[in-house]
Amino acid sequence: MWDMRENVNETIGLTSFCVVYGKLPHGLLAVLKDLWVSEAEYPSPKTTSAVHFSKDFREKLKVAWSYAESHAAKAQEKYV
Repeated sequence: MWDMRENVNETIGLTSFCVVYGKLPHGLLAVLKDLWVSEAEYPSPKTTSAVHFSKDFREKLKVAWSYAESHAAKAQEKYV
């Protein structure tokens, strides 16, 4: 599962995590390294309302959909 979200999809040229969240994934080993090397405490997650999170997530998915659709079309042309 962790490997899937960090591998680049050949069609769109991005990882699935990057398409959904718009940033590179921070894997388990990176989190452990940060905890061991850093003396600061690991930040707690930000709390947002479910409605705000859903609206924000929906907008990000719309952007990701259009990006993936345009790149998939370009990749499809290579095979034809």
